[in-house]
Amino acid sequence: MQIIRNQKDFGAGLMFTAIGLGYGVAAIGYGIGSPERPGPGFFPALLALASTGLGLAVLSKSLMGPRARLEAFNPRVLGIVVASVVAFGLIIPLFGMIPAIVIAVVISSFGTRQFNWQRRLATAAVLAVLCVALFVYVLGLPVKPLNWELM
Repeated sequence: MQIIRNQKDFGAGLMFTAIGLGYGVAAIGYGIGSPERPGPGFFPALLALASTGLGLAVLSKSLMGPRARLEAFNPRVLGIVVASVVAFGLIIPLFGMIPAIVIAVVISSFGTRQFNWQRRLATAAVLAVLCVALFVYVLGLPVKPLNWELM
């Protein structure tokens, strides 16, 4: 009798649990403090708790849910994802965040057959707008949305 019913959820649950536990151990090294006076380790401890809780929930789901097998490893998909990350890293300092996100999303979408060009571009546009709003305007990171100097 096989205990693990869903291999994808089991792997994801293990990953989230391990990451959460790792962050939890690292957060203990900092002063956690209290909710009234949080220390530098308070926020990492909260993230560790959330990640560990999510991981344990997904792990339990993998033992009770419907059966699902893990797909075979596809090196082509891994290469596409790595290429999109490398492209993002190379393009963002030259052309800015918006072109880097659009190109990275378009490249990574070739890893699946479920995307057509309309979905690729719509996903890239929505993600670019949300990322610029969050990282540039809300968090104030010093990243240019568009680098006009090279264009």
